[in-house]
Amino acid sequence: MRDPNRIKPYCDTLASIWGMVPDWRLSQLMVNACAAYTNEHGHDPFYMEDEDFLMYLYKFISQEN
Repeated sequence: MRDPNRIKPYCDTLASIWGMVPDWRLSQLMVNACAAYTNEHGHDPFYMEDEDFLMYLYKFISQEN
């Protein structure tokens, strides 16, 4: 079982990343990032570990700004 204590820090980091594009809705952020990942890697990020997805999300948003 995964450690449930990982959720709050993950959400805090997600909120920080989302704050970089405050005009986007959460679903817009997630769909755009997942589509970009799929285009870059040829498969969706479904099996990515949380930390890896956050790193990708930060990279994606940094390129958008």
